[in-house]
Amino acid sequence: LEVFRRNNAQSKGRSTVGVRCSGTKPWKIYVPVQLLIHEQVLVAKRDLPRNHVLREDDLAVSLRDVSGLSGGYFGEIGSLNGQRLKQPVVSGTIIEPKLLAINLVVRRGQTVTLSVNSAGIAVKTTGVALADGAVNQRIKVENRQSQRIVEGLVRSPELVEVLIE
Repeated sequence: LEVFRRNNAQSKGRSTVGVRCSGTKPWKIYVPVQLLIHEQVLVAKRDLPRNHVLREDDLAVSLRDVSGLSGGYFGEIGSLNGQRLKQPVVSGTIIEPKLLAINLVVRRGQTVTLSVNSAGIAVKTTGVALADGAVNQRIKVENRQSQRIVEGLVRSPELVEVLIE
């Protein structure tokens, strides 16, 4: 007997595999299967309330099936230290990105440093954030000197890197 997958078959979750026999009377059938992928993931050690700021002692590593986690998961405890939950979490729950509040580091109206790097030349000036933003999120900033509105990536609580296209 030989087991095979169709070219467009999924590699996780529910799928179908084929089984064939190439003997004197060849045959083949398709069988529905549930494919599981087990990974080390972070789970809550205890019930945690909404707005709780995660610490290492709140989390444990557990081997779990991740085939149904389309939004992702975390595997290293240090990666969640200081993150805030946007909803309550029950003990044993896998910590997924959708459970975490966006950690805004820039607030609308805040003064930030605008940085432009092009062809080895770096220019910095001040601007005013026109939106809240998390690290690596695009926001609009008004340049204080020129009053032009530019778009950039939040790099830290004080720095927005202007995008040059």
